[in-house]
Amino acid sequence: MFEYYEEPPSTNDLLSLVYILEGNVDRIAFTSKMDPEVFPKEHTIPAKYAEVLSSFSSFLNFYRDLKEEGEHSEVIAYYKLKHNRMSFMALHSKYVQLTKRPGQEEDAAYYNKNLYRTLLECNEYASNRGSSDMFLAPFYISRFFKQNGELEKSRRLRKEAKRIARISNRLGIIREIDSKTPGPQARDPPK
Repeated sequence: MFEYYEEPPSTNDLLSLVYILEGNVDRIAFTSKMDPEVFPKEHTIPAKYAEVLSSFSSFLNFYRDLKEEGEHSEVIAYYKLKHNRMSFMALHSKYVQLTKRPGQEEDAAYYNKNLYRTLLECNEYASNRGSSDMFLAPFYISRFFKQNGELEKSRRLRKEAKRIARISNRLGIIREIDSKTPGPQARDPPK
């Protein structure tokens, strides 16, 4: 029912809550901070979401009037408690962050189903293999990012994979994989 996934740069608690209230829940996963994140069946923004963000008072009233009932009542209760513990200034900052248009932010957070599926599979693979092969998850994720044009993320993860492999004396495996893989890493023999 629940699974673990690595958290994107920012999560949207309000959108997750609206998905739960609308019954549009495919699955629920937990982030590295153990916050529940809802993955919807349909990836459309509900009208209720825009209604709640229409003004700061409707944003506050939404959380105040929230009822912890239904199939995912424990997740609703968690989000309501999290909201109630925030200061007024923190709530206003969150509201401003949620109402920003994607063009206004430097890094717009987006949902990419293939990316999260790949991250989940790599995380599961690494956790099942034991600590000696922990470098494989960031290594294969870096290859995934490279194939999808995210070169900066690819370089960062590749560097992390090499660091982990060096610590566990398994750097030769990365070199072996690179030599079998055609591309810029594998060089042609001199003629």
